[in-house]
Amino acid sequence: MKIPDDVFETRCRYCMHGSPEGGNKDIPEAWIFAQSHRKDLSCNIFGICGCNRIPGECMSFSPNHIFGICYTCEHDNTFHAGFCTNEKQPNKRQIFIGNGGLGGAAKPEYWKTHVLSTCDAYRPSHYWIDIMRRQAAEGRIPRNFDPETMKPIGPAMNNETAERWAAIDRKRAEEAAAKEERKQAEQMERAEQLTLFSLAE
Repeated sequence: MKIPDDVFETRCRYCMHGSPEGGNKDIPEAWIFAQSHRKDLSCNIFGICGCNRIPGECMSFSPNHIFGICYTCEHDNTFHAGFCTNEKQPNKRQIFIGNGGLGGAAKPEYWKTHVLSTCDAYRPSHYWIDIMRRQAAEGRIPRNFDPETMKPIGPAMNNETAERWAAIDRKRAEEAAAKEERKQAEQMERAEQLTLFSLAE
């Protein structure tokens, strides 16, 4: 069994249920509901996701903190009538197909019609800005916004925005290299200590 490639590329990489870093593997059917094989699956709910029903879509798509959806909007409020503090909600529209996912059982109406939707009054919530920046840098959500101005961008990224993302990529690469260097230094130090200990015996 395998997730359709178009779903894996367009949905799994941005989904709370997905584990796209391991690649889209062909797996035995017996693995799907086996706890011992959860780490081997590209989807944590593969057995019920319904990823084969609609080409390019997943019936259980549960987006991460994607820029542009109601869930990450400043107006979002699960306790408010209509789940939104903005009375007008201009051009309210559903932009993703999904079927509940996280929180779906408790608030199916909120998840289906609100989390998977947006409107022209979208404003990024100050609660989620740093999370969206980090997740976009990690490739877990689309880079469809400027990381400094938090303004939406189209398919063609301008040079200024592209350089901002490039600077973030360079910083992450430097941090990863420094972390690896520290790890290797710690391993060498442990090896030296073990050698000295064995000589002392």
